[in-house]
Amino acid sequence: MKRVSLMFCFILLFNYCFGQMTLEGTIKDVDSGEPLVGATVKAGEAGTTSDVNGFFALNIKNSTEVTISYIGYTTIVLPLNEQGTQVVEIQMESTSTVLDVATVTGSKYERSIARAPVSINVVKPELIANTNTVKINTLLDKLPGVQIVDNQAIIRGGSGWSYGAGSRVLLLIDDIPALQGDAGRPLWGDIPVENISQIEVVKGASSTLYGSSAMNGIINIRTGYATAEPTTKAFVGYTHFMDPSDEAKKWWDSAPSRYTVGMVHKRKIGNLDMVANGFYENYDSYYQDGFERKYRLAANLKYRLSDRVVFGLNSLYNRGEAADNFIWRDGGSGAYKPADNTFSERITTRYYFDPQVSITTKNNDRHKILGRYYYVDNDNNLNQANSSYNTYLEYQFLKSFSEDKTSLAAGVVHQYINSDSELWSNVELSSTNMGAFVQLDHKLSEDITLTGGLRYEHNTAKSPEIFLGDTI
Repeated sequence: MKRVSLMFCFILLFNYCFGQMTLEGTIKDVDSGEPLVGATVKAGEAGTTSDVNGFFALNIKNSTEVTISYIGYTTIVLPLNEQGTQVVEIQMESTSTVLDVATVTGSKYERSIARAPVSINVVKPELIANTNTVKINTLLDKLPGVQIVDNQAIIRGGSGWSYGAGSRVLLLIDDIPALQGDAGRPLWGDIPVENISQIEVVKGASSTLYGSSAMNGIINIRTGYATAEPTTKAFVGYTHFMDPSDEAKKWWDSAPSRYTVGMVHKRKIGNLDMVANGFYENYDSYYQDGFERKYRLAANLKYRLSDRVVFGLNSLYNRGEAADNFIWRDGGSGAYKPADNTFSERITTRYYFDPQVSITTKNNDRHKILGRYYYVDNDNNLNQANSSYNTYLEYQFLKSFSEDKTSLAAGVVHQYINSDSELWSNVELSSTNMGAFVQLDHKLSEDITLTGGLRYEHNTAKSPEIFLGDTI
């Protein structure tokens, strides 16, 4: 009996040693040589992800191959040695097909556009650069199904818009709402065109994940990220306005013009990712006495405390002064001149800070906390100045099941808006929005994904019941 037991233990030990190995190495982009963070490495039931340096280590049992995948890159399958330690260097090639572009807006997961549960258009930074875009709304107006009416985005004719409520198209910057708090409208000129990685346009309702402001769609501006090698880019733009065909409408001696200067610097310093960018615009309008001078400064910082804990802080500051008219004088020689008492001058200051924390567990569950403090101050010469501040806090929980075929996104949201306007005799107005959401996506096949979700919102508004003798 002892001999049989000893032989049985020896056989188990032999099989264990024969069927187990360790695979370790680095995963990089084949063109740039940059490490790919968060690439998935799977062999049988074992799996892991690459760290900030692209490094991974995986203990494997009873498997003859390993699969390395990363969104936007061609999947690689490697054969394995039967035992011992195998060291590899993986170089992955980016895919050229549009369906492999990674998006995050549709489900809060970063996944290929082919697996997104909603219709999404993705605009890459090359198009922004090639069109000399200064304000994103001029570019969005060229997308199929998207219209910009009175500076409001309307997608597929889903709605009109009303002052203070917007068009139910939500503007996001880095996944956080960026609509002006007091008017519910986007400020297109504040978006950092000099540092955009891509623009994601969701065509259709996404109110489960983003609330009632997204009932007609979403425009998500995703800013650029740090690169392994320090990178600095700059651009200069110039626009020259020609004389009108009708000389009677010309009021200027020297032609109106616009010039812009922008720059962005990206680099990694140890565990710190840093992106800094700036922009300046000087615009002399073809409308008489109209002009705009503004500058912008921004910085995005991300610190990796470990492979699973990341802290971030994004910031953006815009300041400018401008003058224009509300209506033209007449349809003849006064077409580019202001009508009486319709000319205004203004000074604007707007900034935000975005603290963020992301924690990934050993089971690859993700906990995220996103925050934003957004301040707006608009001062003008017509006693119509206003200011507002907007605080936003969101907690997200993301989990995948069944070999990534099923994904869960859940969270809670709190938003507080305070507004002060001369139009309302400087009476403070405020509103609070609290919400909770859950959404489940299940991939039935390569072509079919089922999506279901639920959201609860509670809104309160604080305003005077009687104002200037009228009941509100």
